[in-house]
Amino acid sequence: MKKIIFFHIPKTGGTTLHTLLTNEENGLNFCSKFRHNDILRQDPNVFTKYDFFSGHFRYSTLAEKIDLSKFTLITMLRHPVDRIISMYRFGKSHSESFIEDNPIYSKKPECYWFHGMCYRSAKLLTFKDFLKQDFEFLQDFMVKQLSISSKHSLDSAVEGVDRMDYVGVLDYIGGFYAEMCEELGFKKLKKIPKILDTNERPENNESLDKNKIISIPRIDGETFDILSRIVKNDMILYLYCKELCISRLEKKRSLF
Repeated sequence: MKKIIFFHIPKTGGTTLHTLLTNEENGLNFCSKFRHNDILRQDPNVFTKYDFFSGHFRYSTLAEKIDLSKFTLITMLRHPVDRIISMYRFGKSHSESFIEDNPIYSKKPECYWFHGMCYRSAKLLTFKDFLKQDFEFLQDFMVKQLSISSKHSLDSAVEGVDRMDYVGVLDYIGGFYAEMCEELGFKKLKKIPKILDTNERPENNESLDKNKIISIPRIDGETFDILSRIVKNDMILYLYCKELCISRLEKKRSLF
């Protein structure tokens, strides 16, 4: 079996899928040390040492480092509006110390330090004002992550999707996960866990501001227009991937 790379796009349910795939019964030698683009600063031989790589990798930058055709490639998308709301809620609900003390969010040399900027802004701003910020993490971010070229575009992202072996969407994670287990020979868990579900935060999570309201107010016309603009290409890409996912699952069912 080929080694596996999971392109985990932030706030798409990727933590849940990652947990399912790295189930210890699957016996994968998982690379836990490098979960972000910092893997690009490592010797390429690191990719010979493990069976499974999972992280917030960008297709175009990883393709410059290794031959991706030699790997089984997996990714999962989420409705782009839901993804942005999830990101806002994450920043709004966690304490400042959680963000400040997390090296991924607080240290500028880290590849994903701008996550922290987003989350800090979420704590301070209304949802509408948050959307007005010029964060790369907001504007068509899924397109950027999956584009095969550093000149990100919708066409480039579609080509990146077409090069994936498995493309799912959060709406159909159950069928998507079952399909991969069957074809890759993985042990399928009977129940898909809810991990970091925004609406059902565990009461014992000390990083949360318990009194912080994390619901999104009714979206008015201006907010809707801003959202529509910043997720325009992400929405097209998401619908393309959703259609691919449904088509594969329906084809699978028709064989039985």
